Amino acid sequence: MLNAPRAIQVYAIYVQEINPKAGEDLIEWMLLTNLSTLDFETALIRIRWYKYRWLIEICQSYCLHKNKVIVNEPFLPANDKSIAWVFPSMKRAA
Repeated sequence: MLNAPRAIQVYAIYVQEINPKAGEDLIEWMLLTNLSTLDFETALIRIRWYKYRWLIEICQSYCLHKNKVIVNEPFLPANDKSIAWVFPSMKRAA
């Protein structure tokens, strides 16, 4: 049986592109984290982490397409106090 969900405190970081290229849509998104983010400098750190996540996704997609690599799904450790992705090891398909 599932336990009832528990409330957690989250911090919202709104990100918006400053100078989009002519003819392209403005890029904007809302990043939610449970890590304390109370000032601009800390928000920049969280945004940088998120950008690294997308770099990992791009690299992973490339490997899957070019090298036929099998990757287990990323998971979030149940007892972790912070939100973080954990990627299991990758192995080449036979």
